[in-house]
Amino acid sequence: MTSRIRVLVADHSTVIRRLVAEALHADPEFEVYAATDCQDAVAQIPHVRPDIVLLDLELPTVEGIDAVHAIRSCDRSLPILMLCRSAEANGDRLFKAMTRGAGDYLTKAIRIGHVDAAVQYFQRHLPSKIRLLTQKNESAIQLAVVRSDAANESHEAVKAVQIVVVGTSSGRWNELATFLSQLPDDLPVPVLVAHHMAPALTQLIVQRLATVCPLPIAEAVAGNPLEPGQVWLAPGEQSLTIADVHGQKYLATNLDQSLNGSRSLIDSLFRSAVRHYRSAVVGVVVTGSSDDGRNGSRLILEAGGQILVQDRVAATGFLPDSISGAGHASQHFRSMEAIAHETVRLIRVVDPRAESALA
Repeated sequence: MTSRIRVLVADHSTVIRRLVAEALHADPEFEVYAATDCQDAVAQIPHVRPDIVLLDLELPTVEGIDAVHAIRSCDRSLPILMLCRSAEANGDRLFKAMTRGAGDYLTKAIRIGHVDAAVQYFQRHLPSKIRLLTQKNESAIQLAVVRSDAANESHEAVKAVQIVVVGTSSGRWNELATFLSQLPDDLPVPVLVAHHMAPALTQLIVQRLATVCPLPIAEAVAGNPLEPGQVWLAPGEQSLTIADVHGQKYLATNLDQSLNGSRSLIDSLFRSAVRHYRSAVVGVVVTGSSDDGRNGSRLILEAGGQILVQDRVAATGFLPDSISGAGHASQHFRSMEAIAHETVRLIRVVDPRAESALA
């Protein structure tokens, strides 16, 4: 029998704690504990041994951002999901919490007047987020080079790399910042980034990344030409894809993407890159949630391109495991610095497989 997921809810509101508990108690998979503030939550962690903490961004006495740090001091790997009244109103604080280690967030059902409707809101959104952040994928993962059979059997000639596409989620912007910081300022190809963050956070993320990235970085705007040496971050909750008009590549965005029964924003970008560049694609999977990116990674490998991922020890979230376990990775790395260096090496080499054969 699968062990239950222990959820510690740290929220100053009795109403929110009750609504969350009622929503999760409807599913026997969850075991719910409650804390009224940061000190209470930290004190309970050694005894409750929760699998995840749902943390109020606006706790009394200790703000949620500092509470993330306090919880991380107790257990650096314990998943944290932030609860906030509004991502738009709390964008800056929410972003800081995410960069300090929170894996995801959910807005509270404070504008839903009826109790039953509020419970249903949490039942719709909380279980899936909790499962993804606490996911322990048991797929066998090799830390050596692995390739899908489809990729090995591809007869298409490998072209010089023309684009880098990146998929990330779960708020791991520190890892993305590390990757981008290691790219040279004369990178001869564009870099496109797909993610699962709210619109209220995207500009804050761009500003943060601009302080460490040697390349110009901006939020993608539909219709802008795709230029080498530029990093484009997808708009919040929108897909970022590529359009071709008379041989000129342009950025395209879309609000409606549901390829895997959910918003498959990473798959959309990877799929589009393959459509326009075939084997001349390097795909980078940072960290994330769900299996978004699995199908797109498979397509890149089938076309003869490369997929670089964090291994399961370094990564937070389910996305790299889902890709690795499915055999949809070219190489695994323990650090984002190593992924960045390999990305640059592949870009500098016209035919990576030919170079490997000579090594």
